[in-house]
Amino acid sequence: MKKLIIILCCILMVLPNTSFAETKVERGGYDLRFVSISRISANFDITKSGKAIISSAVTTYPSAMDFIKLDVTLQKFDNGSWKPVKSWNATSHINFCSIDKQYYVMSGHQYRTVTKVYTYKDGQVVETDTTITGSRYY
Repeated sequence: MKKLIIILCCILMVLPNTSFAETKVERGGYDLRFVSISRISANFDITKSGKAIISSAVTTYPSAMDFIKLDVTLQKFDNGSWKPVKSWNATSHINFCSIDKQYYVMSGHQYRTVTKVYTYKDGQVVETDTTITGSRYY
């Protein structure tokens, strides 16, 4: 099982739809960079049979946090807005956390996933980030 997890982690690191820690935010003339999040990956596809394949992971800088919370929500575009279909979450006390799920969706709709990451240090939120995948029609 550990080998499978390690292989999946390696695969996640090279797949598209990845947000890297080099993302900058301009605020007050300073360039702010992630302080605890090293890398976020979010991958999403739907097979011909309607199976949504969802895979999200986060890697953090170990000394910058005590634990990670990862929330992934599958959303459907309906009546002009994105509505939640199914959500999953995971936590980790090491510098890696992932969610890999499969879920059958109904045809005739546009779907996407939203991955939210929260890192904590001493019981306080240190950092948050959100990654949204491209949408897929089934």
